[in-house]
Amino acid sequence: MTLDQAFAGIVRTKLRVLGIKQYELAEMLEIKPQYLSDILNNNRKGEEHKAKIREILDIKEADYK
Repeated sequence: MTLDQAFAGIVRTKLRVLGIKQYELAEMLEIKPQYLSDILNNNRKGEEHKAKIREILDIKEADYK
């Protein structure tokens, strides 16, 4: 499993636990849901958005590294 896959997995888990839909997270990030999907599916880097995702969902880098 790559770091990007681990990150995506923990994001999806946190979304489920918090009851937040992926499109709602995209709205919080002020990006299109498709762009968020591309980030989580490793089709786009989105490093600046990954930092904001970690902040919103309270994810530490150590959680997936």
